[in-house]
Amino acid sequence: MPMHGGHLRDWEEWIKPKSLKQRLAEKTITGSLPPTKPELGPCLLWTGHISQSGYGVVSIRHEPFKSKVLAHRMAYELSKGEIPDGLDIDHLCGVKHCVNPAHMEPVTRRENFRRANTNADKTHCPSGHPYSPENTWLKKGPYGLQRLCKECAKVKEKR
Repeated sequence: MPMHGGHLRDWEEWIKPKSLKQRLAEKTITGSLPPTKPELGPCLLWTGHISQSGYGVVSIRHEPFKSKVLAHRMAYELSKGEIPDGLDIDHLCGVKHCVNPAHMEPVTRRENFRRANTNADKTHCPSGHPYSPENTWLKKGPYGLQRLCKECAKVKEKR
């Protein structure tokens, strides 16, 4: 089972759901209110292993197997039910290691990326040129696709 996927129904084969709930409770602390959305209430912060990308990770062992599951996905499914196939969980609070199901919403990967990437809402480059299909190149960058302004590239090339 890959770390990022799976459903509670898959994990039940490995360990009892009650044990999963207990494990989540033992590995969380109450955090502060999210600065961008205090109306959500406080975050529940995962204190167990945190991945390099900032998400909480639960290790599930059932000899001879071992699997890693993202803590926020497990918390969501234990509380609200199965995550529909093809959807990601968006942290409305913006805190990746928060496992508060009230702070989570299933969304498409595109919507999750759009919400996380504040630049995705920008319609013009820093010089004021429109990000239109005719004036924009897409380049693969370290954090996904980047938009480059063709007009700015022309100006830079003339220098």
